[in-house]
Amino acid sequence: MEPIEFSALGIRLRLAPGDNPEMVRRIVEFVEKRIEDVSQAAPNAQPLQIALLTALNIAEQMYKEREQERAEYIKAVDKVRLMLHSLE
Repeated sequence: MEPIEFSALGIRLRLAPGDNPEMVRRIVEFVEKRIEDVSQAAPNAQPLQIALLTALNIAEQMYKEREQERAEYIKAVDKVRLMLHSLE
């Protein structure tokens, strides 16, 4: 399979598509969009600063999503426990 091209902040990468090239393409598009957003928000930032801010933004989003999933899981478990308790 052909490598997937990724270019950002003056750096070009060729990524192996792995078992799921469509997912790799979606991730590349996601990261490119995030880099573009950070670049526009901080037009005077150096490429390394943009890369680090982008990484922090993506990590923050991932962390928040995991915390939300965890809270929803705990809520569901508590609901099941209440239902089981009411059957006793």
